[in-house]
Amino acid sequence: MKLYIKHMVIAFFLFAIFTIAFGEDVPPEALRHFTDGIIAEMNGDFDRALGSYLIAETIAPDNPEIIRTIGELYDDYGEPEKALARFARLVELDPKNESYRLSLAQAALRARKIVLAYDNLRWIMKNGHPDYAVRLKYITTMLVMHKEKDALKELEKLEKDFPNRPEPPALAANIYMSKHDYEKAVDGFEQAIAIDSSYNRALLGLVAAFDGLGETDSSINTQKRYIELNPWDDISQKRLIERLIEANRSEEAYYVAQKYIESFPKDWNMVRQVAFLAFSIEKYEGAIGYFGDYLAENPDDNEARLFYGRALSEAGMPLESIAQYKKILSKDRTPAVLIDLALAYADIDSSQRAMEILQKATEEFPDDPSTIFYRGVVYSRERDYENAAATYSRF
Repeated sequence: MKLYIKHMVIAFFLFAIFTIAFGEDVPPEALRHFTDGIIAEMNGDFDRALGSYLIAETIAPDNPEIIRTIGELYDDYGEPEKALARFARLVELDPKNESYRLSLAQAALRARKIVLAYDNLRWIMKNGHPDYAVRLKYITTMLVMHKEKDALKELEKLEKDFPNRPEPPALAANIYMSKHDYEKAVDGFEQAIAIDSSYNRALLGLVAAFDGLGETDSSINTQKRYIELNPWDDISQKRLIERLIEANRSEEAYYVAQKYIESFPKDWNMVRQVAFLAFSIEKYEGAIGYFGDYLAENPDDNEARLFYGRALSEAGMPLESIAQYKKILSKDRTPAVLIDLALAYADIDSSQRAMEILQKATEEFPDDPSTIFYRGVVYSRERDYENAAATYSRF
């Protein structure tokens, strides 16, 4: 009962306010339905609100406030075509109203009626008092219509009027990127970053512009700046790691990947990659840790297990490496694993056992000469140079 009385009081005051605002030209019945719609919208009942507004519109079809309210509600509902019709009606009623023109332009953009949006934004530019946001929207609409030259002219004006905003030089840089004028693009993006060092679009644009110029180091360093500001962006971090590897900056890639894993410890593909990176730069203890974590989740990855064994061997743990090689050989016998197993036995002064393994490997894989070569390696480790020379001479 109290809630009902509360709604009645609100309805009374709203009705009084709208009566004053709308004047005597709007029938009281239309005002009543419009007020009901406002209350329903306040309570989150948008279907009822829309129904009330539509009834009010049938009673007062030319009332701008009712039409605008319906258009905005359709816009919120995600029905741009219906919203567009209402805003177009507003402009028809008052073609010199800047606010109506802007509402129509925005609805037209959402409805992908680019030419209609452009025409109304241009009208505002010529006849109204456009603010920064409207001018920027006008420029982006021009770009959609492939009016790059006109857009650059407007951006130049906008930059002069708003020298502390990063969007104009960055947007101009994007235009130069589309024209493959990478030097001007770099200048534009750097200008935007000088205004706002955390402007992500400019940082990513500068990465691409440096790539266009073939300045890989500058591109990578800019990407690192971006990631420092956006540590949650896992895709960019992965791409940076790949680029560092491609640029033969493996140690740097390793440290970036370590930070990535701190944030995303369950990305097993990256854990695997970091393990191999650690091995490649001879950080064997790190490799052992990452390979161990990875293999606990992916025990059937024989390639990872092979390098895990090699990392153990390089770290002075031949017995542990032998255990890993035997796990592989229990499922898949290859010359590479047999050779590593033999060398691990040689490391613990079991040269005889190593030679037995290599002899069997030669018999098992007669077309693979590497087993014979490593027999020579074992002879050399034992300083049996005569047999080593005789073995090497078979190549």
